[in-house]
Amino acid sequence: MTNPAGLETAAWAVLSWLFTYAIHSTILLGAAFLVGSRFAADPAWKELLWKAALLGSLATASVQLAAGFTPLGGRWNLRAAAVAPAMPIARAGDEPQPSYPNAAAMDTASSASSEARISPAAASPVVEGAGAKARPVFSGLRRGWPVVLAGFWLAVAAVGGLRLAGAQWRLRRWLRSRRPVTDLKLLGMLEELRRGAGARRPVRLTMTPECRVPMAIRGREIVVPPRFLDELAAEEQRAGLAHELAHVLRRDPAWLVLSLALERLFFFQPLLRTARRALRESAEFLCDEWSVRQTGSPVALARCLEAVVSWLPASRDARLDLASPMALQASPFVRRVERMLAGGGPAARRPSAAWL
Repeated sequence: MTNPAGLETAAWAVLSWLFTYAIHSTILLGAAFLVGSRFAADPAWKELLWKAALLGSLATASVQLAAGFTPLGGRWNLRAAAVAPAMPIARAGDEPQPSYPNAAAMDTASSASSEARISPAAASPVVEGAGAKARPVFSGLRRGWPVVLAGFWLAVAAVGGLRLAGAQWRLRRWLRSRRPVTDLKLLGMLEELRRGAGARRPVRLTMTPECRVPMAIRGREIVVPPRFLDELAAEEQRAGLAHELAHVLRRDPAWLVLSLALERLFFFQPLLRTARRALRESAEFLCDEWSVRQTGSPVALARCLEAVVSWLPASRDARLDLASPMALQASPFVRRVERMLAGGGPAARRPSAAWL
C-alpha cells in the first residue's frame, strides 16, 4: 500500500522544485529577452544568452534546493504556510481561561487538560450546524492539495511528452520513403564541405519527394527534395548543402527537440516558447554565415534561399518543428538575404563556450 505521508512528502518536494524553477526561469529567460534585444545584429551572442538561460534555470533551481542555499530575498516555506494552524476566533459568551498563580495549580490544569484530550467527549466534539460535516472535508482537502497539484503537473507533462514523441514518430513516418542520394557530384560537394569543416563523422544525404525543402534531422542526416537536384545550379546546391551541414554540426535538431521537451514539461512557463523561436531564428542566421564563409558566395546562397522559399506550402507544416529546414513560412527571409549580401555580419566577436 502507498504511504500517504511519503506521497505527500514527495509531492511537496516536486512542488518546491517547480516553484523554484518558475522563479529562476522567469528571471533568467526574462533577462535573456531584455539583454538579447541589444544583440539583434549579433545572433551568436543572442543565441548564447538564450541557451544559458534555458539550461541555467534548470541548474540553478536544482543546486539551490540540493545545497540548501537561502536566496537574497529570503526563503518561503510553502509547506509550513499551508499547514499552519488557524488562530482561534473568540465568540460572544466564551468564558475566559483562568490564570494560575503557582506551579501546583499549573500541574493541576495540565492534568485536567490531558484527561480532556483523551476523553471521548473531547476527542469527538459536538459541532452544531452544517459546518460539522464540512470541516473534516476541508481539512482533508487542505492536506491533500499538494498531491493533487503535483499529480496535475505530472499528468499534463506526460501528455505533452507523449505528443512530442508522436510528432517525432510522424516526422520519421513522413520521411520513410527517403532513399540515399546517388548523385556523385552532390555527394562530392557534401564530402568536401565536411572535410573542410574538420568534421570526422560522416553525414548521410537522402532524398524524398515528400520533403518540400532541404532539412537537417537528428542522426546527422540531410534530406533534400528531388527538385534540389533538378532546379538549382551547382553553386546554389553547394551553398544549400553548406547551410544544412552547419545545422548538423551545430546539433540544431537536437536543440530544437530539447527546447520543445522543456516547453511541454514546464508548460506553465510561456517564455520557453519565446526561447525556442529565438534559438531557431539565430540558428538560421548563423548557418547562413557559415555557408557564406565555406563557399565564399553569398549570392548563390541568396538565390538558393529564394528558390527554397518558393517551394514552401501555403500553410504551415507542423512536422517541420522537429527538423531544421532551410526556410520556414515565418522565416525572416528579407533580413537573411540582406545580411548575406552585406557580408554575413561581424565574425570577430564570437562568444566562447566558456561563457555558457
